[in-house]
Order: sequence, then structure tokens, then C-alpha cells
Amino acid sequence: MQHLGLFEYADSSTNPTLRKMFHKVGEFLGINLDSYDDSKLSWCGIFMTFIFIESGLKDFIPNKPLTARNWQKLTNHQDWEEISLKDAKSGDVVVFWRVCKNCWQGHVALFVNKRNERKIRVLGGNQDNGVTVRSYSSNRIIKIIRYNGGCQG
Repeated sequence: MQHLGLFEYADSSTNPTLRKMFHKVGEFLGINLDSYDDSKLSWCGIFMTFIFIESGLKDFIPNKPLTARNWQKLTNHQDWEEISLKDAKSGDVVVFWRVCKNCWQGHVALFVNKRNERKIRVLGGNQDNGVTVRSYSSNRIIKIIRYNGGCQG
């Protein structure tokens, strides 16, 4: 993954590589993300949208993809299915709750592996202010989703 290790800048300026990512996602969504301040707002949904665009899966990007919890709607497509943690594989989409189980806030990332019964590792954007692999508690998982369709292009 070429973006692993990409971080926000400590000051109020935006990393130029992140700026390009935001621009591409904004262009796809028809919104202006050019002034998006990565240091003040969550951007895991932007990163996931970018990954889907770059991977040829743009037809599956959910409505309002900048809201992390909207990624659980992938299962509305016949080419995606919810799977259990015991069946999770690298690359599966993981949607987490944040703040509280019933709040709108969340996080979205890609499954890497299971550390133990209580922790999983995921690759995502806006994790410790960058694109990183990070551990999360498995009790915060809302859904794990796998693409089971054919090739997209």
C-alpha cells in the first residue's frame, strides 16, 4: 500500500499528497474538499472512498461516504456480504462505532489480521493522524464486510 505512513502535518497546512487525495475524492463526489482541514476533521471515509476509486470499486461507494458508518451499507449490494470476525480476511471492510454504539460517529478501515480474541489490526486513514495499521478493540465492530463479486473496472 503506497499510502501507508502518510501523515498529516503538525501545523494547519495539509500534506500535499493528502490534498491530492481529498481533491480526487471531492471531484468524484461533486463536492469541494480542497479546503478540508485534515487536522480538525475525520478523514477515514475520504481515505476509504479514495481506495475504492483507485481499486475500480467506485460503483459500490455508499451515499455520503465521508460518514464512516455509511460504509456498513455496502451489504445493500449483492456483491458484498457481512461476515463474522472468525471468517475475516485481509482487505475486508470493517466499520466501527466511536463515542457510543448508537451515535452517528464511527470509523472505517480495512482488516489486516486478528491479534487475539479482543483486538484486531486494521489499515485506515486518520488513524493516529495518518494512514497506519492500528489495533482496535473487536467489541467496537459494527460490521465486517467482504466483496464477493467479480472484477470491476
